[in-house]
Amino acid sequence: MIPHTSERPRDRTWGFDWRASPKAVAALGIAPTGCDRHERTLSSMVAALGLAAETDMQWLSYSRSRDWYAEGHYDRTPISYSTVVASVSRLGEAGLIEEVRAKRGAHLAKVPLQSRIRATPLLVERLAGTRFEHMTPPATLIMRDEDGRAMRLPNTERTRRMQADVDGINEWLAGLDVTLSPDASPEDWQRTEHHLKGRKVRDGRETWACALPTPSNSIVRILGRGRHDCHGRLYGWWQQLPKERRGELLINGELLIEEDFAALHPTLLYAMKGVRLDFDPYDTDRFPRQHCKWALNVAINAGSMKGAVDALMWKPGWSETRCYTELLLDEVAHRNELIREFLGSDAGIRLMAIDSGMAIDVMKRCRKAGVDGVLPVHDSFLAPRRSGGHVTAIMQEVLDTTRVRLSGTTSTTSTRTIRQTARPGPAAPAAPPASAPAVSPPSREAGLKEGVAKVDFSPMQSLPASPAPSVAPEPRTVSWVPAERLEAMIAYQTRLLAFERQQAGPGSSWVDWDMRRAAVIELAHDLIAHEVETGMRAFPRALVPDRLPGKAKPGKASSRAGRSLQATSLQGQGRRPQGSLSQVQA
Repeated sequence: MIPHTSERPRDRTWGFDWRASPKAVAALGIAPTGCDRHERTLSSMVAALGLAAETDMQWLSYSRSRDWYAEGHYDRTPISYSTVVASVSRLGEAGLIEEVRAKRGAHLAKVPLQSRIRATPLLVERLAGTRFEHMTPPATLIMRDEDGRAMRLPNTERTRRMQADVDGINEWLAGLDVTLSPDASPEDWQRTEHHLKGRKVRDGRETWACALPTPSNSIVRILGRGRHDCHGRLYGWWQQLPKERRGELLINGELLIEEDFAALHPTLLYAMKGVRLDFDPYDTDRFPRQHCKWALNVAINAGSMKGAVDALMWKPGWSETRCYTELLLDEVAHRNELIREFLGSDAGIRLMAIDSGMAIDVMKRCRKAGVDGVLPVHDSFLAPRRSGGHVTAIMQEVLDTTRVRLSGTTSTTSTRTIRQTARPGPAAPAAPPASAPAVSPPSREAGLKEGVAKVDFSPMQSLPASPAPSVAPEPRTVSWVPAERLEAMIAYQTRLLAFERQQAGPGSSWVDWDMRRAAVIELAHDLIAHEVETGMRAFPRALVPDRLPGKAKPGKASSRAGRSLQATSLQGQGRRPQGSLSQVQA
């Protein structure tokens, strides 16, 4: 699918899953060619245009490049360069489509463009009441390259095993009757000739999700980056519906329950470190849990921590400032210190390969156990309510087996359990000097370096527990008074925060000022504690003086700060040192 902008609405790719009957095509007034390949391509294109017209994504993209078809994107179908171009021409001459033809090479531009078509009102009128026929997808195991384009699957034993797994599951799913419960509220559902639309309300905003049910209930497995161990998740039509609406579906007349793996990707990462996750990785007590959940999962998928910040800032509906977003990611990384190395490391795409393999395993075990149908939704499964407990038990078995494999152990009881991550500080209480705050080890800045880390997904042995020190480490001798420098640090951080609130303006989500100020105060404490431990300043005195002039109250910044607020606050910079703490001269 080609990227869209507000000026260029989204389009959809063209598959070969549906076709219009010869009678429906004849009713369009298009003269037949007598060539079976041309007529089958035309019937597929007409069906795709008619289906798109029922949704808010009415444009259908297609290629006018011979090279595209030579790459095997439509293997095992009659679709080719000549049949596609001829079908577009025939529909255009009859006034049945609107076409936007891209210039040669436009798909290689920085903002790629591709030719596209959509049904005119005349075509929609002539197709009124027409039911299209669903066909078995020509490919149920698809591999995409780095740019997301379909490519030929390698002819290997691993490919054949994957294909056999998908074929077996589709054979099972084809025998299921998936319908909508008659008790579902009409206010939550809309029907078109072919689509089901489910109502979704979030944050007071109503949207409608559109799904295209298929008689066979078949799934498609999509591999990524030209590799068997990247992506690989399963896709079915029911996944397009909101979770609340999926619960109103029936399998063979039975109401469904959706069982899921809790915090699956963090659980897998902890397993790689030889640890059984037994606490909520999204609960920091300082930020909304949903924000923490988004932040942690975005960071797992991002190629760097800066990329994670950018991804959250571009997230639809995200109205927080960059400063808030950086603090949020910092806190989430601290909460999950043991797996910090995986954050910003592009680990997500390989974790998807692991969880998709788990989904395949769950489906195969459920079928063998005689469960009356299960529909996968990535890390959850829709099953008849009376089978919910059985499916949950199977999911737990698969998860335990996966943990053992990832941790490199031979027993599900041989990994360490961590129930919570303690805040940084000495293991045993010790009275710090009167002039200095308690010393904390460096943690909040350690994992924020940009760049893509290499992730090793080979099994890892359990980590030996380190003995806790009995006393706190002695602070270094420094040339400043830490308590006074702490006041200046809090003033500096608070001033940045206030400026960001001012820039956000009225109507922004700055109702949680107290929580945000508490966050930057704690950050200031961490920075000063690290300064005391290392004997080096985290910020030069031009930005954060060793003491406020005249011992002013915290919150009023020093007039000697040598950096304008515009230069530091608008992009959320200046909150932490630009280099590592060891690089800042004392």
